[in-house]
Amino acid sequence: MRECDDDALVRGRVFVDFEEAKAEAGELVGAFERGAISPEDVVGTLVDLAGGLKVGRISPEDITVFKSVGTAIVDLLAAQLAYETHISALLPTTWKSLGAMARVSKTNVDRGNIDFNVANLGQEERV
Repeated sequence: MRECDDDALVRGRVFVDFEEAKAEAGELVGAFERGAISPEDVVGTLVDLAGGLKVGRISPEDITVFKSVGTAIVDLLAAQLAYETHISALLPTTWKSLGAMARVSKTNVDRGNIDFNVANLGQEERV
């Protein structure tokens, strides 16, 4: 199964979850074999991107391609990056507001679940 075509890889700034993905990800290996891109065209890893060591999009028209071969740590890094760059702007930043937003009970914490009341996000105090 292919998740993206060669054109997306050629047009995009390609990132991988870790360097070994260059040898394991079918889309990349196939693109290398077809000569569409080379391993050197892979800009970096998600850690490089999240840590600010590499730049993703340079302009709004740019495409960033992320190829993951699947590791849990990368899922966590992707979630952290999304939170820090986009989601955190939507969330209130005071403890009072956070407490009003999250409904936490001992049962939910024991299960590892916290329910968020997203309907009230726009009404919360922001700093």
